[in-house]
Amino acid sequence: MNIIFIDNFDSFSYNLADELQVLGCSLKIYRNDAPVDFIHAELDQAMAEVPAALILSPGPSTPAQAGNLIPIIKDNLGRVPMLGICLGHQAIAEALGGRVVRAPEIFHGKTSLIEHSGAPLFAGIQSPLHAARYHSLVVEDLPPELTQCAQVDGLCMAFYSDKLKAAGLQFHPESILTTYGRTILRNCLSFLGSR
Repeated sequence: MNIIFIDNFDSFSYNLADELQVLGCSLKIYRNDAPVDFIHAELDQAMAEVPAALILSPGPSTPAQAGNLIPIIKDNLGRVPMLGICLGHQAIAEALGGRVVRAPEIFHGKTSLIEHSGAPLFAGIQSPLHAARYHSLVVEDLPPELTQCAQVDGLCMAFYSDKLKAAGLQFHPESILTTYGRTILRNCLSFLGSR
C-alpha cells in the first residue's frame, strides 16, 4: 500500500512509520506544515497505484494547533482512505464537527484495558486488550459519520467509517506496550484498502 504519512512533529512518528514499513507499506513522509494542495497532489499520484492511504501521526498539542492537519483532512476525507493515531484520531473527529476536550485523567506511557466491539479494526483480537496511551485530550461528541468501536471508561478509543473509509485509534498500536499492535495496524490497512 502507498502511504502518504503526515508527521505531526512527534517522537512516535518514526516508530509508527517503521511498523508500517514492516507491514509492506511504501511511505512518503511530510510534516503537517506542508501545503494542502501539495499533499492533495501527492495523494493523487499515490492513488494512481492503488491501494493508497493517508496516515496521520500522533503529535503534541491540539488538532487546531497542528499546522495544516485539519485542512489536509477536510480536503481528503471521503476521497482518500485515512487512519489517524492519537492526535490524528482527534483531528479526524474534529474535522467532522466532533469536540476534542481535556481527558478526565492524563495518560502518558500508561496501559489500559481497552474494550472493543470486534469491528474490522480488531478482527481476530480478544477484548479487552492492553494498549499504550499517551494523551491528555479525548474525542467527545463523536460525529454521526463515525462509529465508535473501542472504549475505556466510556472514552472513545477507536472509531471507523465504512462510507468515508476513515479510522482512528486514540491509543498507540506502534508501542511495545500495546498487545496485538501490529495486528491492529494490519487490520486497519486491510480496512483502508477494501472498497
